[in-house]
Amino acid sequence: MESKFTWKTSETKEGYLVIKFTGGLNETNSLDNLVDQIDKFVLLDMEGVTYINSSGLASWLHFMSSLKRKNTNVVFVRCSIPVVQQMNMIPQFIANFKVKSFFAPYYCSACDTESSVLVDNTQALRDRLPCDNCSAQREFDEIADTYISFLNSKK
Repeated sequence: MESKFTWKTSETKEGYLVIKFTGGLNETNSLDNLVDQIDKFVLLDMEGVTYINSSGLASWLHFMSSLKRKNTNVVFVRCSIPVVQQMNMIPQFIANFKVKSFFAPYYCSACDTESSVLVDNTQALRDRLPCDNCSAQREFDEIADTYISFLNSKK
């Protein structure tokens, strides 16, 4: 069953708006009302985004375009793996806004476990990390240059 796309707003101690998205972005979602709540700066927490279909993508691109027209400073944080995949395929997904952090996929063959690790965009992706389950080495489960190509994309 698909999870409903929702968001919650909060503020940082500095007074910046944070929008935390969860669920799947599809044809049933409209972000138009959300644009009106955003002023000059917003952090978009994307950790909970589980999938994005083509209709949801269209809605998202319209949302990004609206924020660009408002001259909003947007920073993406904690981008889930499905979000990173979209950012790599569709550069307009982030509309040249900043990505501060994202999740990277890892796999441990010793205990057959997939996991994701939060990476700050100023850090280099590590090929191997200790597994949280068995302490063996888990390996980065993508092609690094391809997975982080969104960091170099300015279109």
